[in-house]
Amino acid sequence: MKPKSNILSVKFFLLSFYGLIFINLSAQIPTTSFDYPYTMAGIHSYLNFNSNVINKPIYLKFLNGGEISRQAIDNSLDQLIGQNRAGYDFINLMYFKESVDSMFGKYNGSRWIGVRTFDHLDIGFSDDLYKLLFLGNQPFKGKELKLSPLSVTQLTFKELIFGIEQEIIRNERLVKQGISFSVISGNRYWDLWSDDLSFYTSSTGDSLVLKGRIMHSESDSLARKYFSLNGWGIGTSFFTEIPLTDCDIIRIGMDGFGYVFWNKNSLNYQWDSTLTFTGFHLGKFNSIEDSVSNQIRQYEDNAKFLSSKNLFGTLLPAFFNFSYNRYVARNFEITAGLQLRIMANYKPFIYLRPSYFIKQDFVAHFNISHGGYGGWIFGINLEKKFKNRWIVTLGSQNLPGIFSPNGYGFHYQAGIRWMVASKN
Repeated sequence: MKPKSNILSVKFFLLSFYGLIFINLSAQIPTTSFDYPYTMAGIHSYLNFNSNVINKPIYLKFLNGGEISRQAIDNSLDQLIGQNRAGYDFINLMYFKESVDSMFGKYNGSRWIGVRTFDHLDIGFSDDLYKLLFLGNQPFKGKELKLSPLSVTQLTFKELIFGIEQEIIRNERLVKQGISFSVISGNRYWDLWSDDLSFYTSSTGDSLVLKGRIMHSESDSLARKYFSLNGWGIGTSFFTEIPLTDCDIIRIGMDGFGYVFWNKNSLNYQWDSTLTFTGFHLGKFNSIEDSVSNQIRQYEDNAKFLSSKNLFGTLLPAFFNFSYNRYVARNFEITAGLQLRIMANYKPFIYLRPSYFIKQDFVAHFNISHGGYGGWIFGINLEKKFKNRWIVTLGSQNLPGIFSPNGYGFHYQAGIRWMVASKN
């Protein structure tokens, strides 16, 4: 089977990078600073986009249209670090949790059921690829650009989650722990990666050579609706909170570890060849004309495509979390943590979160962090209890990304809990 004419072409290569950047929680119940010995229901939403190089003026232009200023491009190019990254997560969780007096003979416990939607994008790219996209090939006459390593992954799935939590007395201290299991409905998977890809422009600027190796996989290309069932899988998450003293607690957890099998209509492409294009030059990304595609079609028969349609499986981009919490005073605590992620271009994420109880029913969490898909960011998250029955959370870990005209990334989180009934 031969792929469509624009697959793995230069134009597709560029469009895949930008088109995926701008598409558009945890598998444990999010924690709260308030005691909640209640049966409860809740809804939580989380969105995070960040990059070490793509700034706010650039992604707003791609969202809303318009010409990108040279100043925005220069500011972005100054942030290149060799191997760059961009990522997006949009997660929504709805759940019902029932507290019980005992579970498996233990002290206190609860069981819960939830539904989670998960949209994920992960991109890793070289300096040369980014420069080529924004500057075109004319500044690089007679030079070979390294476009690899390159990786792009888009993933969408839904899951039905069943979880339990327990409170256990050990050494006269209260230990909290929980685990959940989920059944996953895989909706959409798309990836492209290369560890050997280069782009050469002749000294006259009218001859281009693309050579190397590209691998591409995707779920059923004919079933692209948001709720299309293209795969199935299983997942798990767990956490444990261990008190060291009356004021010190460590928390260890794994969130969203799982595996999805994509059905037999899934596609795999391999390309290992050299393509030469003559008679035109490659402009900036938003100035590429259709003539490029026409030229590519003339050379497609000479490209070495291997394709197959078969079932394959993928690991989910799970988080591993480690945190230390210190109660400094009755109304003040500090949490320091580390977050790691597998199957992603995600740098170790470190954070410091002081929390201050402004009132007994109102707490502010301040955040300063570094890593993940971006650099240093800071923000605030607010929690407010209403009438001892409702808890509302709202905030952002990346206030510069929201309010600064030249910021990087965007983040928000919001949620509401309803205390249905107190525990008997």
